[in-house]
Amino acid sequence: MASPGPNGANRQRINFQKSDLRWVTQKEKSHGSFKLEAVLRLWAERSASPTVWALGTAVLAGNMYADVGLPKFPPWMFQVAAGVSDHVIFRTELSRSWSGWVRRLLGASDAPPVTDTLNANSETFDSLELYIETESASAARHYDDIASHYFLRDHFTGLITINLPEGGKVEMEFPVKHLNLWPERKRWQLETGPVLFVKQPGELASGGIDLADLLPCFVHANRLDAVEFSPDFPFPMHWSGRLTRAGAQRLPCTLQMLVSDRLGGKMLPVSPMKAAISS
Repeated sequence: MASPGPNGANRQRINFQKSDLRWVTQKEKSHGSFKLEAVLRLWAERSASPTVWALGTAVLAGNMYADVGLPKFPPWMFQVAAGVSDHVIFRTELSRSWSGWVRRLLGASDAPPVTDTLNANSETFDSLELYIETESASAARHYDDIASHYFLRDHFTGLITINLPEGGKVEMEFPVKHLNLWPERKRWQLETGPVLFVKQPGELASGGIDLADLLPCFVHANRLDAVEFSPDFPFPMHWSGRLTRAGAQRLPCTLQMLVSDRLGGKMLPVSPMKAAISS
């Protein structure tokens, strides 16, 4: 996992391509794996080691090992967030997502019922494990650093740090899936997600955060000292709190853009697909 080093060097970041969440169910002894979307680490009141939760990728639910009719109908998405002792499964009924979003935006009380489940890992699984592989990295500290790695076709990892009272802190680490550059003005902007974050930032002050307080969120940023969080997206179905019109909450923080330290200044090869598009 990401760790600081002098002058932005000698760091570690998560290799999300090689990291995943894996389970073995109790009933069927079925094995399953999910690639990771994000990892959240919480240090409470100067604790020496963090509590770690990971968010798996969202998938369309299926009828397991059926001969025909593999996707469930009506369709619904599910996404797992898990730690060492417990897990939550976020479920989203797609046929009701947009009508539910409108009702919540208007503050109506008839939003579809929440169908998420929060359980101890031992109640559902023979095992549930997080496999997190790290790699060396450095931090891009300004536009020129970011642009240099962008045009070398490097991949970026975001690391958000929010300091808490009594010496605690929260770290969110995630792959940057969409990055914009404006060379003429030397501006950049990331738009990515989902990450795992609290339903209401005010909960951070207590430091007493647990898995039930977390939701998938999307993030926007174009500076290294603030991030805007859009909670409970892409389908705002998992939280009874009323959405604001903008839906985003801006928080002061430290954002680090972690990049590879192994590119050596050489342009990465053009892929066959890129070559076909260009021709």
